[in-house]
Amino acid sequence: MQSISTSDFVDRLRTHISRQRPVPASCHAWTPFVFKDLETCTYAMLRDDSIRGALQPPYSGPYRILQRIGKVFVLHMGTKEVRVIVS
Repeated sequence: MQSISTSDFVDRLRTHISRQRPVPASCHAWTPFVFKDLETCTYAMLRDDSIRGALQPPYSGPYRILQRIGKVFVLHMGTKEVRVIVS
């Protein structure tokens, strides 16, 4: 085994570290699929992402769309108006 001085070791380490290049970060974000017809349709279904039983449907509705403000939709759900954000 070789014996090197501390200053020589630090110089070699500094040179080695300076040659290292960062690895580009990976992007794991996903963009949700939104139908183009959602801009003009009069009714919409809502997805329920909670834990469901075996025979419970993943969507509820259809609900009447009362208003659109960008990505915010106002839906008529029963007797009340509910704001939903499309993400």
